Formats: sequence, structure tokens, C-alpha cells
Amino acid sequence: MEANNKVYFEVTDLWKLLCEEHSLLFNLVSDEYLILLESNIEGLENVVSEKKEVIARIAKLDLYRQNLLKKINSTLNESEQIKSVTDLIKFLGSNPIERDQKHFLRFNGLLNKTIEKLKQQNRRN
Repeated sequence: MEANNKVYFEVTDLWKLLCEEHSLLFNLVSDEYLILLESNIEGLENVVSEKKEVIARIAKLDLYRQNLLKKINSTLNESEQIKSVTDLIKFLGSNPIERDQKHFLRFNGLLNKTIEKLKQQNRRN
């Protein structure tokens, strides 16, 4: 089944928001590292508080993602169900906009890179 434009942009916009929030989280984690080196307790408390807010927003976006995928899957046959990001890429790849411009694929790549950078920075912290 082809991803219609409304669904395509809804998913792509969600991935864009996930990229933005994860990038913000990465910046905060990087700031946290510098603040730890300075032994700045007050600064650390502020950054930890901001991180909690960003993590809460990411959790809300993830819940929205889960519900969106349920909604999409409710319109698909059993054999077409989206169970992984690879399935989602295949599903969205049927949309002419994605085939031509690859918005979702780019956001997904950026999100994966940002998450990897976050993991590395967290190990340093």
C-alpha cells in the first residue's frame, strides 16, 4: 500500500521533531560534561533539570510514534504491517515524495547518528 501524503508528512514531521529533541539532549549532555569538569554543582542541577524536560518531551513523541504506527497498521493487511524502522522505510518509500526527496530517510539517518553521539557522550560523562 502506498503511503499517502498526509501520513507521509505526519511521520516525517514526527522524525524531524525527534531529531530536534535528541540534538538538544546531546547539547545538554555535552554541556553536562563541561560542567562536571568544572565541579559546578548549581550548573549541573540546572542541566539535569533541562535534560529531564527534554527526555519527557521525547517520551511524549515516542508515545505519539507508537500510536501513529498503530493507526497506520490498522489500515494495512497483515503482510504489510510495520514492525520495524526498515518496514517503515519501505512503506514510506512507496510515496513519490520520499522516492524523489528522501526526507524521512535523511531524518532517520540523522536521528541514528545523534543517538550514537549521545551514547558516546554519556559514556564519557
